[in-house]
Amino acid sequence: MGNKLELLGKKFGRLTVIQEYGKDKNGKVLWECQCDCGNKTVSLGSNLVRGKSLSCGCLKNELTSKRMKKHGMRSTKIYKKWQGMKRRCYEKENRQYKNYGGRGIVICDEWLGEHGFENFYSWAMRNGYRDGLSIERKNVNGDYCPENCCWIPLPEQSRNKTNTKRISDSVIAVDLARKNGTCLSTMYGRMRKGMTPEENVINKNLKSKQIEKIDINTDDVICTYKSLRQAAKALGKNPSDISLCANGRLKTAYGYKWRFGNE
Repeated sequence: MGNKLELLGKKFGRLTVIQEYGKDKNGKVLWECQCDCGNKTVSLGSNLVRGKSLSCGCLKNELTSKRMKKHGMRSTKIYKKWQGMKRRCYEKENRQYKNYGGRGIVICDEWLGEHGFENFYSWAMRNGYRDGLSIERKNVNGDYCPENCCWIPLPEQSRNKTNTKRISDSVIAVDLARKNGTCLSTMYGRMRKGMTPEENVINKNLKSKQIEKIDINTDDVICTYKSLRQAAKALGKNPSDISLCANGRLKTAYGYKWRFGNE
């Protein structure tokens, strides 16, 4: 009770304690305060006494504004990258939060706080930053800090995501698709049906090869098509399922057995 009486009417920074506001979920006393700017705010007594709460937020905004005016980089691309990094890690409403802050990814103290951007900028300039590059964490499960970050071209950043589909530790599905001219979405669709990425590439090379439609009861060849595409067009069906059957992944497709010819 004595602490409450000591805080009433006391001033901490720009805040003047005007009344007790209740308690937080941990049973600690909250105080309503009047800020010099005219706004009211609520703070823990411990934060007031320790100097952690000095205004309704206006002081922080003013200091930030002064820093931005000082370095004049608020509208630059690198400043926006720094802001984006913070939003991903600390703003729950950010659409990328679940993959960053939601997984426990944080930013080192050096890149936060009063001189956070200046420190980040200095590191970036020493480590090859230029417009068009994206900040990348070397360890996808590690934090944003100097020892775990580098700058890379934006298209390469997707290679280090947790949901990147890999064929092996050294081969990424997207690389195999690009190398062989296979549509990535088509490759993923076939993979969901059981076809391996390697078979996707083989399948691409078989598009111009003959394919036979076979009776499921007699195993007689009903018709031979010049290509997989022609067979699919004749039936008005998806070529992927016919290919899966010809590759042995499906027993039948659209009421028939299928196999590639010898030519």
